[in-house]
Amino acid sequence: MRGQCKTEVFCFLDAPPILRIGLLRNEKCNSPFRRVGYLVDETLYSPKRTIHTGSLACMIHMNTGNYQLEDIYSEIRYFISNEPLNPSTDIFKDLGLVGDDFHELIEQYQKQFNVNMDSYIWYFHADEEGLNFPGALFFKPPYERVTRIPVTPELLLKFANTGTWKLNYPEHQLPSKRYDIQTNTIFGATLLVIIAITLIYNFLVK
Repeated sequence: MRGQCKTEVFCFLDAPPILRIGLLRNEKCNSPFRRVGYLVDETLYSPKRTIHTGSLACMIHMNTGNYQLEDIYSEIRYFISNEPLNPSTDIFKDLGLVGDDFHELIEQYQKQFNVNMDSYIWYFHADEEGLNFPGALFFKPPYERVTRIPVTPELLLKFANTGTWKLNYPEHQLPSKRYDIQTNTIFGATLLVIIAITLIYNFLVK
């Protein structure tokens, strides 16, 4: 099982406008995790009634902050199963979890532990998927313009328990456009045109 069940306190506005308070759990049996909400006021006097949390117009979550390192390890092992882990393991460098795999881990981490990632800046922690050629030869991509900050299980645990990704990133400046990607696009289009002209020429000559 990946991680453990998580219980959160939440409140929302019901219709008519009434503030309701309940418990929200991430549960897993033999199926993917599901979010199940129980209304506190109803569970005091009657059997628990599930509510569809996705249909609520407004919900405020309060993280209970009771995760352990093993919860983080379980999430990482979903992507890297046999590598040894410790609190200071550099997920990008030590585990070789790069590109889309790294970003998928962060996305799953955000969903699983309900972490607010609004202040997360991806290029301080990882690279991108694919070959950045030839654009990167002339224009550095964002992740090569800053000093990488390792993401470790210890760091993930800290923000899982606070519920918010709050890291003090260094001041930095990036170009207004991704000139490396634009260069790749122009190069690719030019190459296709050359190939097309060559094929047409060979066809006409024959």
